Amino acid sequence: MGKEKARPFTGEVNSSGMAEDPGVWLGHYLRICKSNDWTTNAQKLAHVSTSLVGEAEAWYEINAEWIEDDTTTWGDFADQFTSRFRPSDFAEELEERLRTPTQKEGESVRAYADRYKRLRAQVGADAPSANICRNYWISGLHAPIKREVLLTEPMSLDAAILRAMTAEKVDRKMNRDEQHVKSGKRPLPKIKSKSADVAGAEDMADDAAGLTSAGSTPSNSDKNAANTQGFEEFHKAMGPDIAEDVDVDELVRRFTAWQLYSQVYTTGQSQGRYSQVDCREEEPAAAGQRKEPIMYILQRGRT
Repeated sequence: MGKEKARPFTGEVNSSGMAEDPGVWLGHYLRICKSNDWTTNAQKLAHVSTSLVGEAEAWYEINAEWIEDDTTTWGDFADQFTSRFRPSDFAEELEERLRTPTQKEGESVRAYADRYKRLRAQVGADAPSANICRNYWISGLHAPIKREVLLTEPMSLDAAILRAMTAEKVDRKMNRDEQHVKSGKRPLPKIKSKSADVAGAEDMADDAAGLTSAGSTPSNSDKNAANTQGFEEFHKAMGPDIAEDVDVDELVRRFTAWQLYSQVYTTGQSQGRYSQVDCREEEPAAAGQRKEPIMYILQRGRT
């Protein structure tokens, strides 16, 4: 079975304008050493040169004598290597990144947490405490998730990460349900009268105090239903001609008048004053003119 090869390290800025941190690369190289069973200082140092190119290769050649000396340890090499290829202000920049982290667009909470922990490990012993880093990390979360995390006041970085992951899971589920409604997979909620326990308490309290009139006030939906039924009765009583050749305003006027006269009739009938509501026409109109229907309330005993 062939040996694994480490990725090349140049010590230079690549075409994307980025330079790999030498500490990160050394960690990668040590994992390759472990998989290849290179466990001694001599084995690690003997194979490292095969992965160095560009400026890194030139540096190795300049320092080959002391690197290949039997007294040189892997720790000696790592210290010199890191010092050579890290910018002088690297530590300050890392600490700044720790204080001002930002969750990327499209980045999961877990990925953001892993990236932050890795960054803190790179800073090493000089990194702020985990308790301080907890606040830094929360501040970089996406706003909706950050709000949910802050409401719970987590006591540790790990607790904050766990709460953020839960909020993210809930947010994803709500978005998925919303998409199901939009796509028709989930029907829209039907409308019903508001439940009493979530309605405003003012009207109920007024009723308990005897401040409301007898009977409940009909809702808008009840009124609309009554108007619809009333118009059907109006159309039936007046005949289909009532709606011909008139605009909406005129039709509404006639319907309103019919409702008024019907109410008067109902009240009068209950008091024994009226016998019926009738809809008749005026005297025949002149030729070519439309006959306007008129509602009569016939008092008992009158024609």
